[in-house]
Amino acid sequence: MSLWFVSATRLSETAFDRESALARSLARVAEFSPFVLAAAYENSRPLPEIFNRAIDAAGADDTIVFVHDDVWIDDWYVAHRLEDALA
Repeated sequence: MSLWFVSATRLSETAFDRESALARSLARVAEFSPFVLAAAYENSRPLPEIFNRAIDAAGADDTIVFVHDDVWIDDWYVAHRLEDALA
């Protein structure tokens, strides 16, 4: 079972990693809450296309979070919190 964060961004991969609140905050929590980041960089495609691709790639027991690139995740145990909330 994996936690996926799925985001579509207009930023390049380098700019996303350096500038986006999402990437910067996830870098801080990665040690405590493992996750898969599925980011569509320099995106101009419709969001359903991005989201459906992630749904198809994820496993049946995986948790998928669709999130904007300007969201800050401020909980080191976000994976556990989501698992508890969904239980």
